[in-house]
Amino acid sequence: MAKSFLVVGLGRFGSATALTLAELGHEVMAVDRQMTFVNAIKDKVLNVAQCDMTNEAVVKGIGVDEFDAVIIAMGSDIRASVLATVLCAEHGAKQLICKAQDDLHAKLLEKVGATKVVQPEQAAGVRLANSLVMESVLDYLNLSEHHSINEMKVPKLWVGKTLGGLDVRKNYGVSVFAIRRNDEIIISLAADTEFCDGDVIVLVGENKLLSKVAKL
Repeated sequence: MAKSFLVVGLGRFGSATALTLAELGHEVMAVDRQMTFVNAIKDKVLNVAQCDMTNEAVVKGIGVDEFDAVIIAMGSDIRASVLATVLCAEHGAKQLICKAQDDLHAKLLEKVGATKVVQPEQAAGVRLANSLVMESVLDYLNLSEHHSINEMKVPKLWVGKTLGGLDVRKNYGVSVFAIRRNDEIIISLAADTEFCDGDVIVLVGENKLLSKVAKL
């Protein structure tokens, strides 16, 4: 079922979010104070407008409470993002996802009503660092301070062996929940599922244990 989203701030992060949501078939309204940014996506998103979401009359007029979620993507202007978050929260936004520039900015947003705060630059830095240190790691998603999901090349020691034969969870302390083999994604894994050369495996577990597997 299609959902409705309001994206506030159309820099790289905001415009990418708005365009992706639109491509996925959802109803999107995208706004920014600068007409240049509005014009850049007006042919790809159905509803776009130039407006200032730090103005209470504007926030009230847009009807933020009618959207399934409001994304505040004005991370570079801390004052504007905090004020827009406050106003959207006060006017009944159901869900407020906000972009933060740093940890202090994130704390401010949480205190004034943000449902969820994201720091895309920080997340990208973490993924880059992990890929540089562990060359077999292709992608990385942080779940908590100590747990992550890693997409990595299958260790050479595992090639030709089965999931059950390796007893991955017992011997390595991590769980395999998918295998990408060529253009196929295998999610129905069984004890006799065999690892093949060229496989990309998706693992979840503690960071220190995932790191050990990446070094095999």
